[in-house]
Amino acid sequence: MWDWIRANGTSFYDTFWKLRTQKEYEFTYHKTYIQELEERDILSPRDFSILMSIPIGRSINHFAHPWKNDSTNAGLLRMRLEAFDKRSPNRKPKSKAFREKEEKFDKLVWELCDIAKKYHWDVWEGRTSNPFSITLNSFMTREKQKTISIKLGKDNQYRACFKQEINPNNNKASEYTIELGKEEKNVADFVQKEVEKFTKQNGKKEKQDYVFTINPMYRLRKE
Repeated sequence: MWDWIRANGTSFYDTFWKLRTQKEYEFTYHKTYIQELEERDILSPRDFSILMSIPIGRSINHFAHPWKNDSTNAGLLRMRLEAFDKRSPNRKPKSKAFREKEEKFDKLVWELCDIAKKYHWDVWEGRTSNPFSITLNSFMTREKQKTISIKLGKDNQYRACFKQEINPNNNKASEYTIELGKEEKNVADFVQKEVEKFTKQNGKKEKQDYVFTINPMYRLRKE
């Protein structure tokens, strides 16, 4: 048993069956799932979240199986890729400038998550409906609450707002009226200052309740 566990162990919890599915995909379609993603320019967690948001057909479990087996899950991966191709038949690769923007914003998200964790604030990163946005929120009572939302605009300028909306996907671009410039450090300093100010006046929650980020590695990384 221990030999089998060592041979089949994975680096992160709850990834064993996903890796088995990818092996089945390669066996069935003669190409790795990673190669399929690269050919479609799906290179980042943000790209992958768009792929996973596309609705596909349903599937059923095999008889007497309480869950879907590897071949069924591999077929579901294939169905999602086909749905992606149908939706974006002439999709062009992202530019170098976009990838650099994406990388810089992702690093900022990690920094803001560290601030939020220290002060027990909750985090929600915007997805397909409002990309390059993030909200930090602390709610203790109706009188003791604060929300800080950040958005990186198409002009590569960061802007902020204090709208009481924890989901940044529900914010409009026009609501971000506080200019923060182009530097990530300015944004982190702004958030740090506002969080410290609120904490000094109201204290902090007992614990952080949620962190919704596009990149799952933030939640999986070691302390």
